[in-house]
Amino acid sequence: MRVGGSYYLTLQNENKQFSYSYTQFSKGFFASSNTGIATIDRVTGKIAPVKAGVVKFSARTSTAADKILGFWEVIRPQRVTGLSVTAKVKSVSMKWNPIAGANGYEIWRATTQTGDYTKVGSVSASTTSFTQSSLATGSNYYYKVRAYVVKSGSATRYPGYCSTPVFVKVL
Repeated sequence: MRVGGSYYLTLQNENKQFSYSYTQFSKGFFASSNTGIATIDRVTGKIAPVKAGVVKFSARTSTAADKILGFWEVIRPQRVTGLSVTAKVKSVSMKWNPIAGANGYEIWRATTQTGDYTKVGSVSASTTSFTQSSLATGSNYYYKVRAYVVKSGSATRYPGYCSTPVFVKVL
């Protein structure tokens, strides 16, 4: 799921013999474990992602209040926007807009816009800038930055790169 998107929770019974949508779930209700990450309409099951993170959605029937049907889902961070790259003497510096809920950012570089990109660095979520030094004068590079979210301490989820690679010629 992406922040700003709209989704519906569809339930399936434990035997996976049939599924039913929110319109057939009129005697129960849905819930979100963290409404700061994603809300869910109690009646319709409509999910509204708020920011990146991990959230558990559950559904309870009115006749079996202790029985919870649900799943864990990672809400992926938005694409990085506002990337600007500045050429300096034998280095480049860049900055971008912060992404709510991201655990960090990776910086990727290629010598052509559609070429193979190589990871050249990473920074924590609180840092929205990066400088790469010791570059050859006159070199042409394209940079991309992507945000990531860590799930369960090790599995990393990415939304994709920034929308457009940014070109720079090193001074």
